[in-house]
Amino acid sequence: MAKMETSGDLPRELLRHADALNDATIKAALEAGASMLEQSVKRAFVAAGHHRPGVARRTGETLAHITHTRRVKRDKNGNPYVEVTVTGADARQQRYGAKAFVLNYGRRRGGIIKPDWYWSTAVRNNRDRVDNAMAEIIAEKLEGGD
Repeated sequence: MAKMETSGDLPRELLRHADALNDATIKAALEAGASMLEQSVKRAFVAAGHHRPGVARRTGETLAHITHTRRVKRDKNGNPYVEVTVTGADARQQRYGAKAFVLNYGRRRGGIIKPDWYWSTAVRNNRDRVDNAMAEIIAEKLEGGD
């Protein structure tokens, strides 16, 4: 799905030098940012009209499967990250991630689906808020010595 990168200087610089921070601080900051982003993506999914249980072929299950990874991963350069993604499959073994992708980016063939960019817009609109929350947690942990 849409990739979220921090735009603020403080979280980016602190996470770039992650070896100076302990794993608990990094996990707390990334967890807070991912939780905020997950909630904003869920709100955008509902606002875009994709969560309508009771309407034919709408079970409401996709919304329940939007989540973020609990484990902090590292990219090839050693920078830590956490993903907000869609997990699982429905009763017909169709992946919820593929459904969310099509609803976000659209489809040209096999029944045209217009893109509404709900995921991309949620990431773009909340980037500064997520950066600030992560920066506050990192600064708090560094000042408190925890």
